[in-house]
Amino acid sequence: MPDRQSASALATRFEALVAAADGNARPDWLAQATTDSDVRARLADVAAVLEGDDEPAATAYQTRLSAEERAAGGHFTTDPALATALSRWAIQPRADDACPRVLDPATGSGVFTLVAHDRLAAIAPDRPPADRLEQVVGIDADPIPLAVTAHRLLAAADAETASLELYEANFFDVAPGPARSCTATAAEVSAGQFDAVVGNPPYVRQEHTDIDRAREHLGAFGPAGRTPYRDGDRALSRRSDAYVYFVTHATRFLRDGGRLGVVLPAKWLTTRYGESFQRFLFDHYRVVAVVGFGARAFDDALIDTVLLMAERCDSRAARRATPVRFCRLDEQVSVATLLSTIEAAGSLAADSSMAVRHGDGIRTVTVHQRALADADASKHMPYLDAPAPFIRLLADDALTPLGAFTTVHRGVMTGANDFFFLGADGRAADVADRFRTPAIKSIRDVDERVVGVGDTDRSLLDVHDYVTTVRAEHGRDDLEAAVLDALARDGYDALRDYVEWGERQGFHERSSCASRSVWFDLGDLTAPAVFVPKFFDERVLVVANPDGLLASNAVDCLWVDDAVDARTLLGVLNTTLTKGLLECWGRSEGGGALQVMTYELETLRVPDPRSFSPATSEAIAAATDALLAGDRDAARRLDRLVLDAIDVGLSVARCRELREEMVRRRVRTGEQAVPPLVEE
Repeated sequence: MPDRQSASALATRFEALVAAADGNARPDWLAQATTDSDVRARLADVAAVLEGDDEPAATAYQTRLSAEERAAGGHFTTDPALATALSRWAIQPRADDACPRVLDPATGSGVFTLVAHDRLAAIAPDRPPADRLEQVVGIDADPIPLAVTAHRLLAAADAETASLELYEANFFDVAPGPARSCTATAAEVSAGQFDAVVGNPPYVRQEHTDIDRAREHLGAFGPAGRTPYRDGDRALSRRSDAYVYFVTHATRFLRDGGRLGVVLPAKWLTTRYGESFQRFLFDHYRVVAVVGFGARAFDDALIDTVLLMAERCDSRAARRATPVRFCRLDEQVSVATLLSTIEAAGSLAADSSMAVRHGDGIRTVTVHQRALADADASKHMPYLDAPAPFIRLLADDALTPLGAFTTVHRGVMTGANDFFFLGADGRAADVADRFRTPAIKSIRDVDERVVGVGDTDRSLLDVHDYVTTVRAEHGRDDLEAAVLDALARDGYDALRDYVEWGERQGFHERSSCASRSVWFDLGDLTAPAVFVPKFFDERVLVVANPDGLLASNAVDCLWVDDAVDARTLLGVLNTTLTKGLLECWGRSEGGGALQVMTYELETLRVPDPRSFSPATSEAIAAATDALLAGDRDAARRLDRLVLDAIDVGLSVARCRELREEMVRRRVRTGEQAVPPLVEE
């Protein structure tokens, strides 16, 4: 039940939680049971901390959550320095000298709520602490962190009793309003308007989010009678994770000129769903800065984060003219240094597409918001991660999306690899060769840049030609039964027995298999010219497939257009330049591995072999042959030939140096988790 929580009420509620931890009856207001012994123990531990234990109250609640509980609820503790940086930027004095109102839509254990109060104390030191407390509104659906937050606020304000604007509610159930105050009933909270929204929204994936509930507020954006951001031409992707909807809902609470300062996963800069979220930001905010880190900002999760600093703005012209600063912290710096760097970045000349600045351990790339809003590609992570020459190169006409002259598709989606991938022995050993096509299950099956029939002992069950013949004989009615009868008639008892075994295992009931007219028929399978892995470490292996092997959907496949020489393209894909472009275009979500999704591979910009002269194309093809034959010098020849062909002013040595720098940073980011900011 949404309710304003006074200090005494929260203390009483926390005492009830402790009582529950001791095994007493669960309080009526506690939404979830606390009968689990681990939960009871955690509550008791938190209570002990608040009674004077040595562990900081900021981490008491968080550290007693299991990894599973943190993942399910999206709980990741924010470093106080990050909260300080965002709060100092977002919470600014008002022109009318009124005390700014601040909203934290997901308080957790109160890091942002407390820092916001400290910021108000610096802005309005003459105001009584109780008055400042009323200007900080915190929302959380969990009463335990609310109690921790209350304890910390009262201790910081040195107030034994005070009215706290802390509400136990799901943020999506909280409504904005024209007033500068909150009203609460048994049914809802109306929180009013704010000068700043700060926080760390929960990192809950879309499959664990009540999407319809989270999207309901999107109907408030757009002209009367239209809902473009919910179901129209600017609709937010339904694949968006929960943090996206926290930001869009928070937008309704900000006045024009109000500021948003939040910690977000970096996924919105790299994923397909990020395109619709970026469009929403560009339509409602001046995006002032995006800050990334050379190491993970959280030490308890393999997740890359960024700071988003944006100002609510109703003027389209002002939004488009905004210089957006992409700041990457390459070493630990102070909050003051980061904020001064953002301010010092200044404006961008109208005729300049990008400006790059290095200094004080921070690299800043500045680009006009209109350029980002109008760009065909929505992948903006290169502005944070990529070296400046590669950022410029990605926008150069010398490069073309790979999908413009190839067909890019994932490998075969079987729906039951344990059935369809056949070994040389075992249950499927006697299945006839006519139903086997050599295949690889993953790139781990490949050691070299070319793979042949002799390099694999796996094959994929391929009955499509046989099924096509049976269909021509018997028509489409009950085709599966007709195929099984034909197998018995033609003496293919081993395959028929294998299919029956598969049905006893339930493979035919899996969704992919059940959708087929003959569940064990994978359809018309054609072999690609090139295999490309979906995951990379430090080695990038693009594999030629001259023998026509197939692959599972763990591998991406390229079919090359007739107008392109496949050997020339293979050479381009094996250059250091393309490896560097993959570093820019893929994503690193923790652990140091680079992931490239199929649609990302399709949009990857690479040198276009169709633009090469016949002599250049032949020289690249010859160097490719040498590379595949094991010539160690061929890789450098390929690098030189391709860079000369596109003439972008990048030497082989510099290209290799930049690519190695990107790999080192990616691997280091996966291994390290250090505080990226420090307070003064």
